Amino acid sequence: MIQLFSAGRDAWAGLIPDGVVVSGADRIHGGPVAEWVMAQLLAHYRDLAGYRAKQCAQSWERHATGTLTGKRVLVLGAGDIGENIQRRAVPFGVELTLAARTARDGVVDLAAARAVLPEQDAVVLALPLTGDTRGLVDTVFLAAMRPGSVLVNVGRGPLVDTDALVVELMRGRLYAILDVTDPEPLPRGHPLWTVPGALVTPHSAAITDDTGDRCWEAIVRNVTEFVQAPRRGTP
Repeated sequence: MIQLFSAGRDAWAGLIPDGVVVSGADRIHGGPVAEWVMAQLLAHYRDLAGYRAKQCAQSWERHATGTLTGKRVLVLGAGDIGENIQRRAVPFGVELTLAARTARDGVVDLAAARAVLPEQDAVVLALPLTGDTRGLVDTVFLAAMRPGSVLVNVGRGPLVDTDALVVELMRGRLYAILDVTDPEPLPRGHPLWTVPGALVTPHSAAITDDTGDRCWEAIVRNVTEFVQAPRRGTP
C-alpha cells in the first residue's frame, strides 16, 4: 500500500505494479477547499481588491459592488469538495447546480451541465483528472460561458485548455480564479500571472494550519481499513 498526502492519485497512474494499492488523503480537504472557493467568490463579487487598492491610496471613496446572493453557480464534481461547496454556498442564497460524470439524485451529468453553462454566473471545477475530463474546459466550453462569469478551478490544471482560457481573458469576456494551473508550477513569465481578470494561487486551497493533522487522520483511517480488509487466500 502506498499512502499519499494528496487527495488526487492521477500522477501515479501506470506507475504502480499490480497488487499495490494507492490510497489518497480523501475526505479531509473538501472543507478547507470549499472555504477557499467561498472566500474567493465573496472577494470577487464584493470587490475586496478594489477597496484594498483604495486603502493603499488612502482614498475614502465608496463604490457599489456585486453580491453573491442570487448568483447561479455550477459545480462540476460532486465528491467531497463539491458537496462541501454546496453546504456552504446555499446559505448565501446561491442557486447551485451540482454535476458529475454520472447523474444521480440531486446531481446532473456533464452533458446537462454544458446545457446550462450560458445561465451560470460562476463555474467551479472540482473534478478528478481522467482521460474524459482532461481538456474539458476548451474553446467551445469557454465560449458557452456567460460574459462576465467566473471560472474557478480547484480540481486539476489540465481540466482547462490554458491557451484557450488566456484568449478569453484577454478579450475581457470572463474572469478566472485558479488554485491549479497547467503547467504547474506556473513558470515565471507565463501569461496567467498578468492577464486581466485572472487570480492565481499556488495550489494552496487546502493548506491550512491543521493540514498535517487532517492528513494523519486520513492515513490512520485508510491504513486501518486496508489492514482490516479481507485478502484473497486468507481464511
